[in-house]
Amino acid sequence: MVDDDPEIRNLLYRILAKENYQVATMPSGSAALDYLKKERPDVILLDQRMPGMDGLETLKKIREFDKEIPTIMLTGYGTGDMEIAALKMGINDFLRKGTSAPKLLKTMDEVIEKQKALQAGKQPRQAGGKIMVVDDESDIRKLMERFLNKQGYTVKEASSGEEALEILKKGDYKPDLILMDVKLSGMDGLVTLKEVKKFNSNLGVIMVSGESDAFLKQQALELGALDYIFKPIDLELLHLTIRIRSFEAQPRD
Repeated sequence: MVDDDPEIRNLLYRILAKENYQVATMPSGSAALDYLKKERPDVILLDQRMPGMDGLETLKKIREFDKEIPTIMLTGYGTGDMEIAALKMGINDFLRKGTSAPKLLKTMDEVIEKQKALQAGKQPRQAGGKIMVVDDESDIRKLMERFLNKQGYTVKEASSGEEALEILKKGDYKPDLILMDVKLSGMDGLVTLKEVKKFNSNLGVIMVSGESDAFLKQQALELGALDYIFKPIDLELLHLTIRIRSFEAQPRD
């Protein structure tokens, strides 16, 4: 457990020790690196915002000598660039500071379980989530569905804004996130986004567009879109965006 705030270290120590974890607390990134030269824990809880060597720099130095040790970043604020950089360096998950003890423990258990499965040569259980893909081009929908299925997500397709809203209102399928094209036949993507937000203001929506139009992007963000990405779709970047924006959309516990 790496955090410069002694109160947070004390709180997390008590939570984890109560659940029979053996916990070592470190006040800085440099102290954590010294410890890791002697010991290899099952998981690292790493604060992002620390004086001197911050969490990202600490993670970079950890990865120089251990590319696989499970690491969870603790952050009290969302910055997409930082989280993309952390994901590229192999961060396993993010948690907001102030998250509930059950959620903290559940995330830690899942990260440890996945790492042990990989070490044993087994296919780890995918946590995944539900994503609705809204696009009037069948080939695009199928491409994203195949890719997202491989990442452990359950995908529901909709070929129009009207169909997407019908699915949501019916209630049989409740997505965690929507990927939606801006230029849809019939009800366009921005109109659909507005209607989605009326139906469920907490539902995260990432808009997809074939045009680099700053005005459309601004409109989408003002209407509540989590992000706005461009075609042709870089699938790995899409996956990073989904992970980051889903995290940022999580309500505080």
